[in-house]
Amino acid sequence: MFNIVVLKRQHEDIDKIVNNILDTIKKNKVEEKSKDISKDISILAGKLKIHLKEEDRWLYPNIAESDNPKLREFHKTYKNEMENIFDLFMSYKAKYNTKSKILSNVDKFIEESKKVLTILMKRLEKENTELYPILENS
Repeated sequence: MFNIVVLKRQHEDIDKIVNNILDTIKKNKVEEKSKDISKDISILAGKLKIHLKEEDRWLYPNIAESDNPKLREFHKTYKNEMENIFDLFMSYKAKYNTKSKILSNVDKFIEESKKVLTILMKRLEKENTELYPILENS
């Protein structure tokens, strides 16, 4: 089995950026920090692309071929689920990757950010609590 330390570190990096965005929203500083937010969204998109490539290259092939039936079961759902979340995020990114796009409808930006980023974070938490412990004990 491959080493999942890299994937865990990527989760930490993603978590940090997501929390920066959500904290800015919570502090009602979206307009003031819209340029920083748009930059964070673009950086987050890049980190997600890299993370998915790592998963496609190392994680999914290993769990698909695992002797552990629970891991093979994860393979069936995790890959498709993450692809759907990534598509949702990329649509969000296209809408809000510039300061002007964010400022054009701040309320909608806040609403969509909370929705999309919560879905993303729940997925990462699911990997951290369900999948990675099984991998670490295999």
